[in-house]
Amino acid sequence: MSPLPASQFDLFVVGDGVAAWMAALLMKRLQPGRAIGIAACDAAGPGRDDPVLVARPGFRALMARLGISEIDLLEQCDATFLLGTEHHLGGGGAFFQGCGAYGAPANGAAFHHYFLRLRTAGAPYPYDTFSLGAAMASQGKFIHPADNPRALESSFDYGHVIETARFRDLLSQTALSAGVVRTGAPVSEAIFTEGRIGSLQLEDGGHLEAGFYLDCSGPARTLWPDNPIQVLGPALLSQTARVDRAEQGSGNLSRALSTAGPSGWTSELALQSARVCQTFELADSEEANAHHLAAPWAGNCLALGRAAHRLSPVHTPFLALLERELDLLSALLPAEPGACEVEAREYNRRINETYARVHDFQTLFEIAIATRAGKSASAPSAPLARKLEQFRSRGRMVMYDEEVFSESEWTAALIGLGHLPERTSPLASAAPIAAVRANYEKLLHKIGQSTARMPDQLAYIAHMQKMMRESGGVDAV
Repeated sequence: MSPLPASQFDLFVVGDGVAAWMAALLMKRLQPGRAIGIAACDAAGPGRDDPVLVARPGFRALMARLGISEIDLLEQCDATFLLGTEHHLGGGGAFFQGCGAYGAPANGAAFHHYFLRLRTAGAPYPYDTFSLGAAMASQGKFIHPADNPRALESSFDYGHVIETARFRDLLSQTALSAGVVRTGAPVSEAIFTEGRIGSLQLEDGGHLEAGFYLDCSGPARTLWPDNPIQVLGPALLSQTARVDRAEQGSGNLSRALSTAGPSGWTSELALQSARVCQTFELADSEEANAHHLAAPWAGNCLALGRAAHRLSPVHTPFLALLERELDLLSALLPAEPGACEVEAREYNRRINETYARVHDFQTLFEIAIATRAGKSASAPSAPLARKLEQFRSRGRMVMYDEEVFSESEWTAALIGLGHLPERTSPLASAAPIAAVRANYEKLLHKIGQSTARMPDQLAYIAHMQKMMRESGGVDAV
């Protein structure tokens, strides 16, 4: 039997999950005149994704590039608006980690310096009391942020919780409608020529060729399974995931919950119709260490998503990392796939920094869990050690290139986990404490008034859907 003729593509994606379909759709939107193909592989079926995904604020811009609206997510993916995570540490300790502002700076000093002065003076306010986003999240409220940057209601930001299976279906339908070509047979292996992928072998005996390949096949890394990895350190791994279907309108939709246990964490995320609970425990095996590919972009192949990294699922970073991977790919997309060494080096440098900074943030919580469990904690990386030293000593927050978590999230996490500065800024010490207290108690009053006027999230979603039906489109929402 003679071989089947090769199918020709400009770019080809291997995988069948969220990463694969999102990458294929984005590439088609960016290059509508090019032939973009996609095929599954045995190791990368849609059922291997997490039951829910968490999107950070920057995700909205990516969705706009893909041609998917917020209403699409709400109506077709059971999505909700997420303001942040409420962490419960045991023994009564708790704090809120959100993307928006906490308090307000004054006289050139960040708010946490004034918070420390209030705390020293005996003021009974937790740090997140001064966050509008935290107040909204604790009561299950939601509105979109105000456009006026001077308004208090512009001081918070939000992401989404999205049901994975429905989101994957929405992405695939949109991609196919946009002109992405799906081949019938799964990919079995890559055929290499002089250190580059020359073609892909299909399970039906056919083969295809492309100028550039995206490997979204998950941990199996179908296209380049021997690509070396770089170990970051121990990780909290997901042991169980349970989906509890809930009556519509039950529970708080605006926050995630994270609760510390004897040797790990449990998390709870809310969709409109369900709550998803997961348990994370410290991994004992070195094989479970957090790691990423040393060179996710090698030759004419780029690994994305879980084909490129295995990080702890704490803080659900998968979608945030995929967003960053696709942003970098878009910025560095080679004009000539045969000559992309410079682009590959820059991509690998920046994305590997991104993986390391996310792992640093997760390490904060893993150290806390190890300490509670009486286990030895892994040493922080040099960048994290510097961040901790500077913050503990004088309240200075060191932020690096390629950070995913915002400065406000880092500050909230450090204070919430007990890393309090020993000194406050001289700029914050100049004002009389009575004036500082009066100023920030005024802010607390405004936060209370604003939150009281807001609707519950489910009511707000229903209002958005009603407006869309009455207007006949998305633009009026």
